[in-house]
Amino acid sequence: MPLPRERRAPALLAILAAAPGFLASAGCATSSLPLPSAPATSDSSSQPPEVPNRSARSARTWGWVSVAIGAEAAVVAVITSAVMLHDKNQRDADCNAQKVCTPAGLDANISLTQLAGWNAAAWIIAAAGLGTGGVLLWKF
Repeated sequence: MPLPRERRAPALLAILAAAPGFLASAGCATSSLPLPSAPATSDSSSQPPEVPNRSARSARTWGWVSVAIGAEAAVVAVITSAVMLHDKNQRDADCNAQKVCTPAGLDANISLTQLAGWNAAAWIIAAAGLGTGGVLLWKF
């Protein structure tokens, strides 16, 4: 399919203007031909859009992975904290001032001891994951 006439003329003029010796040898007056003007372009549109390099994409991926791990750890930390608060209330209700406990109070005390390490680790992982992920996403 041929180009429309409006699009052929500037292209032809550009080719002919690039070869002034050809026009002179053909007996044409080169001074009467208007030179085609290039369309005005800004510097930003002439440059290709920036594509993030591989290391930046990798850093952003690791940032999202870190945020996901930190968010999951935060959920675990909140749940274990809630269970620990419930067990503490159970222990306080079932143990007296002399630290004599009913079987339910003793079970609550054992559960508190077992959950304390998991709760602390979950809070540490949540802070590290969310902090690291935030930095990687903010920086890259």
